[in-house]
Amino acid sequence: MDYSDTQKRLIRTLFVHKCLPNRVLAGRLGISFPGVTLTAEPLVKSGVLLKGKEAPTGKVGRTEENLSLNPNAYSMVGIDVRNHSYFVSVTDFVGEVKETKRILALTELSSYLEEIKGKFPTILGIGVTVRGYINFGRFFEENMDFISVLDETKVPYHCLSYIESLAAIYNLYHPEDKNVLVLKYGPYVDSALFINGHAVKDKNGIAADISRTYYEGATLGEGYSFRALLNGDKPEAPEAIARLKEDHAQYERLINALAMAIVNCDAIASLDRVVLTGYTLQDEDISDDLEDAILEINPDYDITKHRHYDIYQDIKDKKASLQVFIDNF
Repeated sequence: MDYSDTQKRLIRTLFVHKCLPNRVLAGRLGISFPGVTLTAEPLVKSGVLLKGKEAPTGKVGRTEENLSLNPNAYSMVGIDVRNHSYFVSVTDFVGEVKETKRILALTELSSYLEEIKGKFPTILGIGVTVRGYINFGRFFEENMDFISVLDETKVPYHCLSYIESLAAIYNLYHPEDKNVLVLKYGPYVDSALFINGHAVKDKNGIAADISRTYYEGATLGEGYSFRALLNGDKPEAPEAIARLKEDHAQYERLINALAMAIVNCDAIASLDRVVLTGYTLQDEDISDDLEDAILEINPDYDITKHRHYDIYQDIKDKKASLQVFIDNF
């Protein structure tokens, strides 16, 4: 599989916008109308793209050629590594979920992946998202059996932290935002910083998690999780938010720490967008208090760059498998 940069941009554009006329594609890609045809023709012949004639040109009796991705061109497998289980998803090449399964044992995972290979022969890759590990080195050391199962598939795979995967998916659908901080709280604090469309990495090659920085003697990620705050309980979102607000000292420290993290990242990267996700940051009171804390630190900060982005219902079953598309295109 060897695609040019222009072909990859064409495929990404069609993944997000589903079906577009050639003239619209020319404008989005910044190439000529004939250039779209030259770029797309090999992909049509190989079965990656489909041609249609459904877009009206505005002239009576005439239609304009349009292009879309062939959903059957590739399949993409995702594995969301959770506590004591693996959530596996299979999506087609337009991001529609074809199959999902929750698996408890590695032996079952191994046999199920072999079953998937037989059922979906054109697998593009396996995307793996991992929760609960600050350091991937530790994850690999503690989960060699899981890595062995992946190796046995003979299918390319890529492991990412949960938050880096969310940030990459945001970048796929909003490529115009180059410098982005994704900040998530609920049920834990996590973050990822993208500069010029690429995740900032630490020395281990993992997306640098700015929420791990120290604030008043504790890291934001470890000191402000619901698990610590609620003594290990897992209440429903409304109850969890209410209990967070009731602990006034902890709540104030959390808001100030989040505000400091945002202001510092903006100073470093001149952020185009701050993406606030997770159910806690969707709460109107918490959002208002966070904005007040930010403006107290920096009165010139542009609050309008904030985007409240609760995408879990839309992507929860395919987050890891979408990562396969991002890795390749």
